[in-house]
Amino acid sequence: MIGRSRIPAVFLFVASLATSYLGSTLLAPTLLAQNASTSLRGSVTDSTGAAIPGAAVSIKNNANGSDSSTKANGQGEYSFQQIAPGKYTITVEMAGFAKQTLSAELLVAQPATINVKLGVTAESVTVDVSAAAQTLNTTDATIGNAINNQTIMELPSEARNPATLLALQPGVLYIGDTNSTESRNGVVSGARADQTNITLDGVDNNDQIAPSAFTGVLRTTLDSTEEFRVTTSNANADSGRSSGGQVNLVTRSGTNSLHGAIYDYNRTNVGEANDWFAKQGQLNSDLPNSPPKLIYNVYGIRLGGPIKKDKLFLFGNYEGFRRDEGVAVSQTVPTASLAAGNLKYNTTDGSTVTLTPTQFASMDTKCSANGTCPNGAGVNPFSLALFKAYPLPNGFASGDGLNTGSYSFSSPAITVENVYITRLDYNPADKYRFYVRSSMQNDSVGGASAFPGQPAATKHTDDSKGISGNFTWTIKSNLINNARYGFTRQSFADTGAAQGNYTTYRTLSTPDGETSSAGPLERTSSTVVPSHNFIDDLTWTKGKHTIQFGANFRVFNYQNSTDANSYNSGSENVSWLLNSGFTKKPGTFNPTSFGLPAVNSDFTTNYNYAVGMLAGLTGEETDHFNYQLSADGKTGTVLGVGVPVKRSFKTHELEYYVQDAWKPLPNLTITAGLRHTILQTPYEANGQQVQPTINIHDWFTTRAAQAAQGNSVQPPISFAPAGQARGGKPFYPMNWGNIAPRFAFAFAPAPEDGTWMNKLLGGAGKSSIRAGFGIYYDHFGEGLVTNYSRHGSFSLSSSLTNPASSLTADTTPRFTGLHNLPGLIDPSAGATTINYPQTPSTDINGTGFAITNGLDDRIKTPYSEVFNLSVQRELKGGFTFEADYVGRLGRHLLQQLDLAQPLNLVDPKSGTDYYTAATQLAKLVDQGATTVAPIPYFEDLFPDAAGVGAADDGTPGASATQNIYDLDYSTQRGNETQALNNLDEYCDPGCGGQIGRYWPLQYSSLYVTSSDGSANYNALQAILRHPMKNNIQFDLSYTFSKSLDLGSDSEANPTSSGNSYGFLIDGFNPRKNYAVSDFNTKHLFTGDWVLKLPVGTGQKLAGNSSRLVNAVIGGWDTSGIARVSSGLPFGLSDGNGWATNWEYESYVVQTGPIKFRKHLDSNGSPQYFDDPLAALANTRNPYPGEAGQRSKYFGDGYFDIDAGVHKNIAIGERYSFSLAAEVFNVTNSVRFDVHSLDTGSTDGSQAGVYSSTLTQYRRMQFSGRFDF
Repeated sequence: MIGRSRIPAVFLFVASLATSYLGSTLLAPTLLAQNASTSLRGSVTDSTGAAIPGAAVSIKNNANGSDSSTKANGQGEYSFQQIAPGKYTITVEMAGFAKQTLSAELLVAQPATINVKLGVTAESVTVDVSAAAQTLNTTDATIGNAINNQTIMELPSEARNPATLLALQPGVLYIGDTNSTESRNGVVSGARADQTNITLDGVDNNDQIAPSAFTGVLRTTLDSTEEFRVTTSNANADSGRSSGGQVNLVTRSGTNSLHGAIYDYNRTNVGEANDWFAKQGQLNSDLPNSPPKLIYNVYGIRLGGPIKKDKLFLFGNYEGFRRDEGVAVSQTVPTASLAAGNLKYNTTDGSTVTLTPTQFASMDTKCSANGTCPNGAGVNPFSLALFKAYPLPNGFASGDGLNTGSYSFSSPAITVENVYITRLDYNPADKYRFYVRSSMQNDSVGGASAFPGQPAATKHTDDSKGISGNFTWTIKSNLINNARYGFTRQSFADTGAAQGNYTTYRTLSTPDGETSSAGPLERTSSTVVPSHNFIDDLTWTKGKHTIQFGANFRVFNYQNSTDANSYNSGSENVSWLLNSGFTKKPGTFNPTSFGLPAVNSDFTTNYNYAVGMLAGLTGEETDHFNYQLSADGKTGTVLGVGVPVKRSFKTHELEYYVQDAWKPLPNLTITAGLRHTILQTPYEANGQQVQPTINIHDWFTTRAAQAAQGNSVQPPISFAPAGQARGGKPFYPMNWGNIAPRFAFAFAPAPEDGTWMNKLLGGAGKSSIRAGFGIYYDHFGEGLVTNYSRHGSFSLSSSLTNPASSLTADTTPRFTGLHNLPGLIDPSAGATTINYPQTPSTDINGTGFAITNGLDDRIKTPYSEVFNLSVQRELKGGFTFEADYVGRLGRHLLQQLDLAQPLNLVDPKSGTDYYTAATQLAKLVDQGATTVAPIPYFEDLFPDAAGVGAADDGTPGASATQNIYDLDYSTQRGNETQALNNLDEYCDPGCGGQIGRYWPLQYSSLYVTSSDGSANYNALQAILRHPMKNNIQFDLSYTFSKSLDLGSDSEANPTSSGNSYGFLIDGFNPRKNYAVSDFNTKHLFTGDWVLKLPVGTGQKLAGNSSRLVNAVIGGWDTSGIARVSSGLPFGLSDGNGWATNWEYESYVVQTGPIKFRKHLDSNGSPQYFDDPLAALANTRNPYPGEAGQRSKYFGDGYFDIDAGVHKNIAIGERYSFSLAAEVFNVTNSVRFDVHSLDTGSTDGSQAGVYSSTLTQYRRMQFSGRFDF
């Protein structure tokens, strides 16, 4: 338990006040978007349309016998609040009128309106009004659709994962993997993918650490899901936690009749296609096209029924999942030529040269004298030994096309999952409803192997479990309270194959420990997140008002142990060497210095890395130092290499709201409410938290402001123990003012008969006009501190990297083994004990100039202003058409930026800033200039660079500008931050008498998550719906939209994760990043359908068939899902874009026309450009200060059509047996992922090559089930 002293007093006061008030008054409203309930309202009139006050209205749940009744008010209106979703019989009676009986299925979180006309003559049958109740929303401005169990069961669902069906909503982007935290997958009407709120039976079911749009902590099954609804826009004040989609899943319950099922769903190689890259690899290796192994079974049993009729019910579901599947893996490997010690490159005349080992060694003449190549000059024998561990490439989806290529194969991956779900319902009286739901899972998921024959690179286990309870009390017919509690224990672990220190080659996949050439080594971690959720809601109907109040209190504790940053690493990274390669200046490994053909400028990056691999130039080493803070907070003691880092974070969250739905007219509802969100800043419960002693946000803004005045003000940063557990400074201040207003109206016009308005709107009750506005706050905090602690914490986790641009090919240590470090860091360099307060070193040759991660201490809660306008219209034949406008303005969105980026320092004398002056030099380099005129900026700020210069390497009599140009900028085009580093840190050829004017000497990069982001989303949506009627049901939606932002990453994807695409290149001017979002899709289409063939008993065709004949020809239906999007955006970089930021590249800038044509190039690889060399020729490297053109281009979008055929055989009235065949990606369409485009690590003809797909290859699933 957390002591009272550890929670802010004001937070406790607000929580206590809200709880006491709600408890004493019982005014806690229905949460239709969060609660597992729904509502019904309507009016009772006579045949002339006059209201019938006092009419008796009763509803009865057909499944469990529960009923409720009320009387129409003075305006003839009635309502039922907080009722369980299900199929109901509705009875309306009034003296002098005939009784009318209706039936309707009421869906979760979808308010239904059913108007009743009473006549003198009674109807002889019960009228089903489900279609009207489910399609036309005359209550509020929420946008979204509910799907019932029948539809859930009939739509094709791969792996029977209900999450895949959640994306069948307008404005929702789906790109395949439902478990992915990738920021494009699951974007809902412009809201970030991690801002979807998933509730299970009205209780929080979100992954607090790495939320994904379609997957909760506790896995649900199709057979346990009664129904669900997704609200995509403008939820009411009774919905909260997150600013995006509101997903509400409801678990099945037992009924008065025994019901259940036994089922098995199987997939094998039957009908299966092959992964595109695996297929190409097989064909290139003269192997037959053979789809990967696939043994896939989902099986289970569910059972529900009464323990005591109308009172006590039990439901249970077990589902097992077994998969032995071949997973497509693509790695970057050396070619046979490189493995033999040869090096290939493209020359300036377009030919290809192959250097033999002897020729290669002839360019490496100085290493022996320096003692850096004890095993001989040239080709490194340890590199050759490593190359032999790789298979030969079978494609060129990655690599440079000459020295490296891709190796694609199908790796075995075994999954074993089990889930157990139970629910107990108890209805002791009509006014009381109670249920308890429990879930438990036991999963083991083996990852792919790095290469054939190796064990899985990672294994994921999950034994999460949870329980929740719900108590609904109908105090009066117009006053209903609902209380819920949920406990979830999220528990998972990842065991990685990577053990110990590694020295890797930057452009080669590691021989073990990783499953992608771009991914990190697979390390080991374990996580436990216990959470408590207390919710209380009440609805009070008074006259024309339905007033709601409610509170939601959440408690989280994140416990993690990881060795992700517990080992040290070395790297063959030629960009870390002086001049970032070998072709810019005469010397070692420059072919022209040894009479060999020059390297083509389009191939220099590839050449440099090939040289580094063959010679084994391991010029970069990073050692990690993790510390354990003492109990008194005075010292930190270093942990040993390989010792896991353990952290435990806690936080509390409170939300409460008030809302009123007012009906001033029978056909007009105005809803207004306020919601207050209080998110406590997470803190390390054991005191393992250190913060800067100053405000680093102010430190950064002061740097920028002073630089604009010509001053370099960046004092050293010190750290001290902090956090709530010690009564110290939090990571960032709590934001108490997160009050969100919500407003909506819904108007159902009733135009006079015979008018043009009547024809347009379809008559009374046939259309609805709705509009809404609201402020919605993001949920954040847990993911921030999780990623912060995993990827390094201020002071408690530090990394020491040898200085960049200090080593050359002659002085760089050579590779000696995969687990042998180059020895560039003195083992004693990292302090074994830190004394606090601590000020990290400014020694650039020691532990200074570090790269580290942190949090901006002025983070504000991200929020969005959301508004919509919607028109719905019932059409003939059961159709409903809906047209919506949806707008979303995101503010204070989370973004990554570099607080230590070099200053844009102004020269007070000339008034010129650094970006302008450095751009002048960059343009001169592009023009091929050799002689440059003095530029006042460099003459004024670097007078000591003139003549021989401060480093004694200048040209006597030359200007400061000429020397700076010759020694730095002329050889660093596209890498101007390196040129500036030579000036600012190494005073070469000058530094104006002071180093560290542009960078703070403590850090070369200080990455933080800030709330500097913004976004704008606008969309038009068109939806055509047809509920199940006349044997057909479908939903078709089209979205035309545009989204613009500064970056599209979510809280779950920090820059340090390697999966980010929205880093702010210039933190001094974030607007430079403004472009279309990574998830922007101009056109987005989704559709789903169920068609029951009208053949067999009771149908239009062969309606009088015998039982035997009907068993053959009857009971057939077909269903399907379609998802299509326009192309997704991306930006280009070519490996030379460090013009503005030290670590992150700016995008290239287009200077001429570029022709795009997706095709297979000469290597058989999918190529985006018509001619990659011509495309690169019409671009330029960014200038200093530029972010480049982010999201300039558009590649493939998503395309997928799934279909199924079902056959149901009725066995009497209670039993049925069904068979089904489902096909996923029916057309076997291939769409490639723009995020896999090779735009940065290589150049030349490999630029624009795709290396992975968005879509899965075709699969088929066969199933059988017995229902009763």
